[in-house]
Amino acid sequence: MGLKETFKGAAVTIVKAFGNVPKTCTYTQKGPQRYNETTGAITKTTITDRPKIIFDEFTQNEIGRSFDNKNTILSTDIKGLLPSDNLSNVTKPESGDKVTDPDGNVYTVLGHKGDPAEALFILLMRSI
Repeated sequence: MGLKETFKGAAVTIVKAFGNVPKTCTYTQKGPQRYNETTGAITKTTITDRPKIIFDEFTQNEIGRSFDNKNTILSTDIKGLLPSDNLSNVTKPESGDKVTDPDGNVYTVLGHKGDPAEALFILLMRSI
């Protein structure tokens, strides 16, 4: 087993260790547009997944700071911890993705960070 696989396994172990804290969510990402040559219509597609995500708060030290040199963390933002092994259809989080938790609350992914092996993604999520 290579180092990348080891890191991915460790990220999944961390999520399992939290017991019932991870929430099984619906993760929606914009897919490729499809062009219909006959009608000329362009159809938007979406890609969905059902990963387990740990919802966490940003610390007081993190609030007001830049998350990814693009987005400032607000006190109402959510930190989502997402092991990449929990994704089967989506390959990597992108800005603009949507996360719907089991209670029906919808969040927009404003940005993400990952470790070098991309075993764990840290999401900046904002309620819409």
